[in-house]
Amino acid sequence: MKKILFLGNSFTYFNDLPAQVENLSGGELICHSITRGGAYLNAYRTESDELTVRFSYLISENNYDYVVLQEQSLNAIVNFDDYLSSVKHIKSLVGKAKIIIYQTWSYKDGSSLLHSTGMTYGEMTDKLEAAAKFAADAVDGAVIPVGRAFADNVLAELYDPDCLHPSGEGTALAAKLFFEFFAKN
Repeated sequence: MKKILFLGNSFTYFNDLPAQVENLSGGELICHSITRGGAYLNAYRTESDELTVRFSYLISENNYDYVVLQEQSLNAIVNFDDYLSSVKHIKSLVGKAKIIIYQTWSYKDGSSLLHSTGMTYGEMTDKLEAAAKFAADAVDGAVIPVGRAFADNVLAELYDPDCLHPSGEGTALAAKLFFEFFAKN
């Protein structure tokens, strides 16, 4: 049995990604999560933040095999140094647990939200993918390429109507990718 801790925000808790991963495993995976809407990973560098308090407790009480890190949707590319510093900081706190980077997706193609970034769908996808790979390499971790899977599945309706969050189908795709990784590793 493997134990996994997900750290993230609404991209993780929409449709309860950790529970879906656990359910796919038929009891072989135990998934916990710490999430807050709009959370950045840098919250874990602030001792007084409620996320840090909950994280410290779970890390001290559990022997996790993996810790999944999901950054705020743009921070990994617009403030890469902050992102990388946060990933390294969290790695220093998790003992032997392997860091898994949850590579998120571009805002929905054609949306005003994506337009506001000044990037195309492909540019945002590529930048998120590159940032995730660099961060994972920096801590000897791995990447679950959910953002790339969103880009490759253009016929599926993977987005919530807000053009940002995953639909039920989007979360199911993410859960499948996580489950396949954990089943092999």
